[in-house]
Amino acid sequence: MLIVTLGAQTAVEYAATHLIKEPMYDSIFTGAAWVQFNVRELLNGHEIRFYEAPGMAKRVFLQFCDELQEHCGLRNSKYIGLEEQVAIL
Repeated sequence: MLIVTLGAQTAVEYAATHLIKEPMYDSIFTGAAWVQFNVRELLNGHEIRFYEAPGMAKRVFLQFCDELQEHCGLRNSKYIGLEEQVAIL
């Protein structure tokens, strides 16, 4: 009986981690709208969550954007902002 119980428990755990999938990318936004929404959400959100996305602190990202604007001439375009352009890189 113990073996059957352990086997059933193992099967349930396997199914929960490998077979039952939860959608990860289920946003209604696509393309540029998705980038713009997510960058704005990250910039207005928690520091740690921001760090996990681009791999740098929020203040470093914003300073990087300023440097690119000042020294490389990067600007907002008609359809996409400066921060979104940098986030795509």
